Amino acid sequence: MLNQGEEVLALSVVFYLIAFLVAWPLPRMLGVNGPRSGTYRYLLAFPNIGFIGNPVIRAIFGLLFILLAFTVGIRMLKRTGGTL
Repeated sequence: MLNQGEEVLALSVVFYLIAFLVAWPLPRMLGVNGPRSGTYRYLLAFPNIGFIGNPVIRAIFGLLFILLAFTVGIRMLKRTGGTL
């Protein structure tokens, strides 16, 4: 049996896995092509990492989330020809 903290962590991991799976095909399904599709993928895969979200996510996931956001996230943005 998981304690409350482990349940929250497990649900968070599941949520982000689903977000990543949805982020890849959804922009194309919405008709977004070109450089903007990478932006949509990033926004779908990393929701709520703004002003308050980033410190909270970092507290929960630690360095792993930051590495994903700044490696995979930047690749999402750059692979469609967008600029940073």
